[in-house]
Amino acid sequence: MYWVLTLAVDQMEKFKALIRKLVAATEKETGVVQYEYNISHDQKTVDIYERYIDSKAAVYHVEKTFGRPSKEFLSLPKPTRWVIYGMPSNELKQAIADFHPIYMTPLDGFIR
Repeated sequence: MYWVLTLAVDQMEKFKALIRKLVAATEKETGVVQYEYNISHDQKTVDIYERYIDSKAAVYHVEKTFGRPSKEFLSLPKPTRWVIYGMPSNELKQAIADFHPIYMTPLDGFIR
């Protein structure tokens, strides 16, 4: 299960300082497969790509690791799109419901 969260960022330097802390904290989680921030050429848009071994690991990240700095994080960028790929559990859907993500379920393909 993975997602891409797109953010519009006005205060990029403050945001970069905060994400360094989030990346360091997230790196300690055992259920995270991939966690990366990608920035547009004009430095105004950031995509966060997050892949978890399962919904339980994603819930842990949302509630524990992200929970502490979430107020500061959400005061800097403006989320513009959040797409969840895979089959998230009801618990995860409930944990992120306030953000109104778009859910995309698998149709065909494979992962190596």
